Amino acid sequence: MVRNFRQTLMLMAVAVLVVILAVWVATRHRPTPSPMDLPSAGIDTPSAPTPSEMEAGSPSTPPAAIGEPAELPPETPEETGDSQTGLSTTKVEPPKVEEPSWEFTPEELAAEPTATVTIGLGKYQVRPEDEFDVKVTLKGPPLQAVVLALVFDRSVVEPIPDSGEAVGNVFRKGVEFFIHPTEGRAALFCATQPGKKNVLGARDEVVATFRMRAKAAGKTSIGADDKGLKLVGGSGMEIRSEFLAGEVTVSP
Repeated sequence: MVRNFRQTLMLMAVAVLVVILAVWVATRHRPTPSPMDLPSAGIDTPSAPTPSEMEAGSPSTPPAAIGEPAELPPETPEETGDSQTGLSTTKVEPPKVEEPSWEFTPEELAAEPTATVTIGLGKYQVRPEDEFDVKVTLKGPPLQAVVLALVFDRSVVEPIPDSGEAVGNVFRKGVEFFIHPTEGRAALFCATQPGKKNVLGARDEVVATFRMRAKAAGKTSIGADDKGLKLVGGSGMEIRSEFLAGEVTVSP
């Protein structure tokens, strides 16, 4: 009897172990429930709107799709002077400069009998074979014509052909510069339109230049001969003049 009781207890223990193992295995391999399988537990989930709700509450334009930028209304450009930059611009015209009259005024003509014109040629120190600009300065009232015939030592310096030019606007139409082909003498003059104001009034300023070349060591003046300086006013009469000769020193 005792042995039968022991056998019965052993069989019951084995059965209990089998049941426990079966439950443990079933628990290990049970699939994880998805959210769709869970009960609502009081949580409201969105539902599709009914046709009546869509007609009542839907906007006139469909919403932008996810991932696409919303379409913005076009910008209205400001009404300005510049449609590209949006900035107003103001066109500035350069000031108009009136050209002085070519006619002599009564006051200018009346002042000519007592007027004096001063012309100077400056001082220069150069070396043999150097080329240099001789500057012509002028101080005086408006003139009709200027004629300046030059004399100098041809063994020391010589003029360069076609080198004369006006500086500024005192000589209104430029200057002429001539060289005698055999004597080497030079002359500078301005007389564009007879009877007109070809030379404006000047205040001791450079009005023209011409070039010379140093030939050998020495010293010479650049002067005007007895009839080489002529200044004509608007009335046709010669204006009194003061001439300051140029001085050139050539040294090695």
